[in-house]
Amino acid sequence: MQALPLTGMGLVALFLVLILVKKNKQRSDIFLSLFFILVGAELTYRFLRATNFSPSNTWLVAFDLIYWILLGPTVYLYACFVIRRDQKFKKYMLLHLVPLAIILIPYVHFLNLSPLTGFFAYSNNHAVYRWIIDILWEYCVLAYLIVLIIRLIRLRKEVPGYFSSRKRKDLSWLLYLSAGFATNIMTSSILYYLDILQVISMPDSTFYFQVIILILYLLGIGIFGYRQKGIFSDYEMHEVSNIHFQGKLGPVPEREFKYRKSGLQEDENRILLNDLIKLMKTQQPYIDCELNLQGLALKLNTSVHKLSQVINEHFRQNFFDFINSYRIEEVKKLLQDSKNNNLKVISLAYDCGFNSKSAFYTAFKKDTGTTPVEYRRKYQPEHATVFSN
Repeated sequence: MQALPLTGMGLVALFLVLILVKKNKQRSDIFLSLFFILVGAELTYRFLRATNFSPSNTWLVAFDLIYWILLGPTVYLYACFVIRRDQKFKKYMLLHLVPLAIILIPYVHFLNLSPLTGFFAYSNNHAVYRWIIDILWEYCVLAYLIVLIIRLIRLRKEVPGYFSSRKRKDLSWLLYLSAGFATNIMTSSILYYLDILQVISMPDSTFYFQVIILILYLLGIGIFGYRQKGIFSDYEMHEVSNIHFQGKLGPVPEREFKYRKSGLQEDENRILLNDLIKLMKTQQPYIDCELNLQGLALKLNTSVHKLSQVINEHFRQNFFDFINSYRIEEVKKLLQDSKNNNLKVISLAYDCGFNSKSAFYTAFKKDTGTTPVEYRRKYQPEHATVFSN
């Protein structure tokens, strides 16, 4: 089964080349490249094991050590630099190297002694080193993945308040991959300890399943990570943090807390509301699939805080739902017009500002309680036989 690690190593080389020739590289691409290098090192280690070459008595075991201790920080920092696309490197980020420094203490000691046993057997004979290996090394990546999952879940709540489209904005792909890989780590650990306690017997094929999962993880981050663009700038991140409030308050106290910095007076509130409605009807900014809260605020010559307050208070919607409600209404008009019967529904949706088929169908069904095709048949029963998706 040497082909599996070799296949993964080939994918690592491919993704590294793609990033190397990529135009408009971002800071997040540095951590994406580091991720590929780490996975490549781990696959090299596993390839040597599959060839019956035992690297456990040599410096090659460092591949496995460094992979497990740096994978978590690398994926986490990659996500941080994607979320805040213009974030700069800060000195405090070097603290993520502390676990690596700790794990190298027993390893350097091992190399200096050059014992006949393998590194992991050697560490098991030293209580402190065994604790470092069993806890810090094995579960560092899991800890980072859990923190990352929590942050991504929070991000999903922030995106609808600022963007009119979730496509590649809420990092759902990274959330699913992180949750899946974390589940794999926890499952492997449980099976490992059950094997030690002789409750079950781990089959030899487990090694190959782990390689397959690693390659799938590599593929997922490689494909989606390469296409992923940054989300918020530092300014936008500050704005978003100020228009959201997490907590349980009554309607009046919550409003006072949430919009305490907006400075929006009653007269200005009413004028802004009228300007917003007029703008949406005359200029149709919702047709822009990349429209965000800041862009709409600029068109109205107002602040993000004030515009968010008007939308939330008068329409009882976040920015995402507010913009999509206009898009849905425009699609409904087009579906009722027999002149558009030769056009597919999804084509009409794209023309109205949607950039995701699944997002459109979900929003349309939520608004009308029916599918676009059924809606079209309802208003044009005489042409029902010619309708298609």
